[in-house]
Parts: sequence; structure tokens; C-alpha cells
Amino acid sequence: SFASASDEERRQKLHDYIKKVLISFRAVFSDIGELQLNVMFPNASGQLEIMHRFPEDVEYQANLALEAGQGGAGVAFASGNLLYIPRVKYRHGVSIGMPPPGNSSGPITYNLKELVYVPTNAEPYRSILSAPIHSATGVVGVLNIDARINNPFADSEFETAQVAASFIAMALDRYRTSS
Repeated sequence: SFASASDEERRQKLHDYIKKVLISFRAVFSDIGELQLNVMFPNASGQLEIMHRFPEDVEYQANLALEAGQGGAGVAFASGNLLYIPRVKYRHGVSIGMPPPGNSSGPITYNLKELVYVPTNAEPYRSILSAPIHSATGVVGVLNIDARINNPFADSEFETAQVAASFIAMALDRYRTSS
């Protein structure tokens, strides 16, 4: 349990739990091919930085930091909606408003976002899905799923990505309330 551990042990348990969520999510979508996953949280300046990744040896641009509203992850963070970039080469994305948890009958909305993708120097992937991490205090981070093929995700994957982000949010809330 988080409450009975030291601060360092609690941070390690949180890291281990997030890693398990990333491993599980990747296994669910093994038919899509090799996915690279990362979780971004705001740093001390409020910019989103990659804090967790799987596989752990995956390369991302050094010192990558996005402002809220910048890039797919920044748009997902600022809006609280999923952001899907089906083909990074065209740089556009689709903001997907999902119904709130527990209200599966609510409408799903789709809005085109032009030139949302921010090119980096480490890009073996072709599609990106960014799911906001909603905690009790609001949007606190973003789960990014990078695929090496074009347009591999559909509505069911959007929902599953949001569920994975919710598991991360629950762990964060538990971590915060145990201090």
C-alpha cells in the first residue's frame, strides 16, 4: 500500500504501476504492431515532459517539452479530449470528445485540428493517439500511444486508451492521498 511506504518507495510503486498499465495496454493491441507508449506530466515550468515510457529503451527527442495546446499531447492536455493523429506526415489530428465515464450513451464528437503535430528528430512512428489523464483535480497528464503504421486505431481503441489513462489517474490519486 502507498500509505505505509516511504516517499521514495511510494514513487517507485507509482512508477511500477504505471509501467504495468503501459505493458498491459501494449499487449492488448499487439495485433497493431509494436507500439511505443509514454506518459507526459507537467514539469516545474508547466511544460509537458515524458516521465514514463515503454519500452523503457525507446528513444524520444532529448529535452522534448510541450506547452499546453502545443502538439497532440498538448492539445489533449489543454482540451481534456483524446487527440488522434492518423498520419504524422500530414500533421493534422482529430480531437475526440468522449462521453464521461459511466455515460456510454453520450455523444462522441470529432473536430479536425490542422497542423497539430510537432515534428521531432526521433520519429519511427506514423500515428499517435494522445489520451488525457483525468484525475480528481482535473487533467494532470497525457498517455501517448505511438504506432509504426498509418491509421491503426478505431473507436474501440480510443475507449481503451481512455480506460488505460483512467487507471493511471486512479494510481496518481491514490498516491497523492496517501501522503
